[in-house]
Amino acid sequence: MPIRLMPWSPLLSAENHQNMNVLIWYKFRGLSSELWSLKIVMSLRKTLGILIHIDRSTINPDYGYLASVLVDIDQSKPILTHVFIDVEGKLINQEILLYRVPKFCNHCKNMGYSIAEYKVVKMDLWEMEVASKVKVLFKEKNPTFADLLKHKPIDLGILPLPTMSGDFPSIRIPEARFLRGVERYKYSLNGRVDLLKVKLAVARSEALRKWNLSCNCQFIPLGKGYFIILLDNEADKMRIWGGGPWDIDGRGIANKDTFLQLKDLDKKHSPDLLCTTEPKVLPDEFFLNRLNLKTMVGEAIYFDNGVSCPNIWVLWRKELARPVILASSKQHITILFENMMVSCIHADYSYVRQRELW
Repeated sequence: MPIRLMPWSPLLSAENHQNMNVLIWYKFRGLSSELWSLKIVMSLRKTLGILIHIDRSTINPDYGYLASVLVDIDQSKPILTHVFIDVEGKLINQEILLYRVPKFCNHCKNMGYSIAEYKVVKMDLWEMEVASKVKVLFKEKNPTFADLLKHKPIDLGILPLPTMSGDFPSIRIPEARFLRGVERYKYSLNGRVDLLKVKLAVARSEALRKWNLSCNCQFIPLGKGYFIILLDNEADKMRIWGGGPWDIDGRGIANKDTFLQLKDLDKKHSPDLLCTTEPKVLPDEFFLNRLNLKTMVGEAIYFDNGVSCPNIWVLWRKELARPVILASSKQHITILFENMMVSCIHADYSYVRQRELW
């Protein structure tokens, strides 16, 4: 919850103090990724209000479908819902989503209630409504053709300003900033997960394992299964582009039903130790954070042969010490946990083969 500070003054009355400024999150839905830079977002402040804070996910960017900025606005003035962005002579009609806009009374200039809820104004509104209905009943006669030809004065106050496009303000993006955004994404690709039951974090982990890239790779989700693959070199781009489409395994934790069962098990039983087989993905830090098991440590013990995904994961509760690995292979893991030796063995392993593990 933001706290607004102001200079101290004696005899300050909360009832008589008019508070017309409020902090509102503006969310730009569908803003092109090449426009996601600190300077471009900062340039929006002159039109929207006083820029207070830019969301961390917008700066990184972590999500490619909502850019968010916290703006200090004056509620006594019209609040924008659209803004035009001028990019190389092309106007983009950018929608603005407002998050948690408080009610504001234009009559007494205070927040917390609307003008329709203000008791003093209710009667005035009712009288205005009655007067408008009476005016319709006793409306003036229809104007003649001669009346239409008469000169009528034009109120300059209702004309659009030169900096306006239609009913919404226009923001011109300098070409250099736009080109820098395009340059950042010059090695990028757009992707989509066709199987919506597969979580994007799982698809990312499996894809990185198959691609074997030489440099960094970032996935920026765009919603509805779409995402941007942000790369920093041509070789990795051509490796991905030339090898697709890539098959992402939908079994194991990648399957939505299995994933929900694991979350439900963690929530209801809070086990000290949790062993799962055939996860079909690498237990990297990114995926374990996305898995977000409330009672478990964001780490896993597994056997890594450097070739295939491990068949067994071992997870443990946050309050307990990390298990010590005694022995491990592709089909089993033996650990020392809370002064006990515990062996996790793959279910498909036969009893005869199990004896060979020790």
